[in-house]
Amino acid sequence: MFVSGALDAYTLLLRGGVFAAMQTGNLIYFFMNLVQGNFSLLYKYIFSIIAFCLGIFSEHFIRRCKSGTKISVAVIVVFYTVGFAIPYGELNFVANMLFSFAVAIQLQLIRTVDSFAIANTMCTGNLRSLIECVSSFITEKGERAKYRRGIIIYSTLILAFVTGVAVVTALIHYI
Repeated sequence: MFVSGALDAYTLLLRGGVFAAMQTGNLIYFFMNLVQGNFSLLYKYIFSIIAFCLGIFSEHFIRRCKSGTKISVAVIVVFYTVGFAIPYGELNFVANMLFSFAVAIQLQLIRTVDSFAIANTMCTGNLRSLIECVSSFITEKGERAKYRRGIIIYSTLILAFVTGVAVVTALIHYI
């Protein structure tokens, strides 16, 4: 979660205002620009969205391999490394594509923590689940230990994400 938050802050601030993980944001930017007639900006969002979709699709097949998890982690590391090696500027969209592809594999790779469904690249679902656990903790007296565990898991995930955003934003601002 830390890496996902950090990566989204990095790509948003330094790689042309595109999200690596939050494809909802990219869809919003894409269609806002489409409606406003800013056609020259559409490529940077659509390529990231397509790369994300290809990452989800690819991980489906990688997972079926005997060493699927190891292959997925290797792909993530390689794509992140190559993405960071691309110079800032005209090729930002290529770096963003690599990041989005890798994030998609990461999203598919880790789907639960201690039997709680999680999203490891964004916070909307985790925030919903956190509040659901808090509500259930209050109302379901018999299963408080279960919901307490969920509260801890979701709070930790959200805290890690926003810490990644804060650290990268501060580094970019002060460097």
